[in-house]
Amino acid sequence: MGSPVSVNVLVKSFCSKMRNRLHEKNFRSKLAVRKPALTDLHIQERLNFCNQFSSWRVFVWECQDKGRFSISVWGCMSANRLGTLPRIPGNLDATCYRDILEHIVMPEVLDNPFFNGLFYFQHDKSPIHRESLIKEWLDQQTLCLMAWPSKGAYLNPIKNVWSRVKMTISYRGIRNADELWDTAMSSWQLMQSDPRLFHSLVSSVPHRIQDVINRRGRIAMY
Repeated sequence: MGSPVSVNVLVKSFCSKMRNRLHEKNFRSKLAVRKPALTDLHIQERLNFCNQFSSWRVFVWECQDKGRFSISVWGCMSANRLGTLPRIPGNLDATCYRDILEHIVMPEVLDNPFFNGLFYFQHDKSPIHRESLIKEWLDQQTLCLMAWPSKGAYLNPIKNVWSRVKMTISYRGIRNADELWDTAMSSWQLMQSDPRLFHSLVSSVPHRIQDVINRRGRIAMY
């Protein structure tokens, strides 16, 4: 009669061998994406947003991402291009965010393709985005801001861009933060060379919005 310890060892050994064989065949494990829990307020905010922008035109989308090696990056996109991908030293704070907006985003946006300044800018409800320093700077620029709903990340097409970056990273043997940065930058630059990609992602937003409306503000497919 075998002991629980020996059975546990055998199971672990078997699982380890199976995992190695699957890796040799280039199979990778994935976890199902967890859908956010929604309150009645979240649902109403999302419905209000989607009804307001159901006939939307042009936007600049932004997002920050952080990896397990404690590197932070910030990126933005429109239907015409992916913006510059700066590496953020340490953690993003309000001063750093304002500098990114002032010295990277605005020059790129006003140079091409929105030289006339006619665009909407989107960022989420991160505490940094709501700090007085950022609000004052945005007011000075007279930017058209979108009233972004809570729990609305799936409406943002740049999330799909980050997913592609993370997929590239998952297939590499990343050993340190600099390698992570190099891999992320290579993936970003590759996507920058494919305008059909970000154009198709941004073009999908009306469908995402309509899907939320059809579901009455609840979890959508994106």
